[in-house]
Amino acid sequence: MAFTNEYVSQEDREKFDLYGLHKKYQPYSKFRKDELTYDWVIDRERKIWFKFVTMMDDPEYEHQYTKEHVFVLQINDTKIEVRLWNVKREGHAIDGPMLVVWDLLSISPKSLEDVSEDEIKNIVKEALDVFGYGGQGLEVPNTTVQCNF
Repeated sequence: MAFTNEYVSQEDREKFDLYGLHKKYQPYSKFRKDELTYDWVIDRERKIWFKFVTMMDDPEYEHQYTKEHVFVLQINDTKIEVRLWNVKREGHAIDGPMLVVWDLLSISPKSLEDVSEDEIKNIVKEALDVFGYGGQGLEVPNTTVQCNF
């Protein structure tokens, strides 16, 4: 089985405490658990999921974001923070084609006991390829994802 974009079931939301994850990265969010739409990229066979959690605030402008995106990758019950810089997003966001380019800023932790840093990077690339333009609900046909790592 491979990664797929999907909405997260209520059972998985609770099992993986996705609301807690949301609050960790967006502590001032006013959303309640039942108001959030949860989506992720998941490979059920390998028991790995990858979830966008936030964009980083731009300290120079109020209510603006930088191009830094934070994702969480879970492998073997360990959550790994993945910070990426969205170098480019160009094309037609409704019917494509689109080009999305990512640079890797950091991975923490960089490796696990049984998963190397290179393996984690390759899993992130696989997940981003499926995530495409914006994951479930924001899928754009003919999206090409380029990872500069």
